Amino acid sequence: EAAIGGSVNFLPNSIDFNNIFSKAESLNIVFYTVISEWALYLLVITILNIDWKRLRGNGATVSKKKQLAALSVLPPDRMPAPYLYQITVSTGAMFGAGTSARIGFQIFGSKCKTTAKVVNPEEDALLRGGSYDTIMPLKESLGHLELLHIWHDNTGGGHDASWFLRDFIVKDLQTDKVYQFVCYDWLSDIRGDGQVQKAVPVANQEELGWFSNVFRENVHAMFYDDHLWTSTLV
Repeated sequence: EAAIGGSVNFLPNSIDFNNIFSKAESLNIVFYTVISEWALYLLVITILNIDWKRLRGNGATVSKKKQLAALSVLPPDRMPAPYLYQITVSTGAMFGAGTSARIGFQIFGSKCKTTAKVVNPEEDALLRGGSYDTIMPLKESLGHLELLHIWHDNTGGGHDASWFLRDFIVKDLQTDKVYQFVCYDWLSDIRGDGQVQKAVPVANQEELGWFSNVFRENVHAMFYDDHLWTSTLV
């Protein structure tokens, strides 16, 4: 037996380059309409994301403070401390998401828990859209990580202290196992739920695959990683 298949291909419309600019007026209308829609869209996005109260506020701003180093090491509680974890703290990218406050946290595992740790003991600022890596040496393994308790001391108060935590990722450098604590919320006494501390359970694979989490990650990557011109704008 033989199978015979076929398809029909239509030739694309030809372009008459001699007369393409004869309707320049209509082409200009379409061009300026598209440009105007894009400009309006960017203007609306900018207005919705600007923290006007923070811009008008008095006192020190987050951007004027020394920024936290991209990589730092937390002092161990006791020596020796051979067991290493890598912590990645990511701040939201919206206006006003950074903070000037000192950030503390405690991690609870199946075997034990850490003492209270401080991400920025010298009150270095965490800027919006930033990711900061920290090495945490411990005496022994925490086991399977289960819960993150995170807070800040509200230094500076109000909008300067308000912080939007995107996520808090912990990697066991001995086993390469990664634990992700997805917060995506404000730690602030004037925004969100008005609380400066959160208890965040570790996210499982099902939760990481939820549409809302995937959508946020794709949008963040699209605007801040993949497109250079939009990353500088927003």
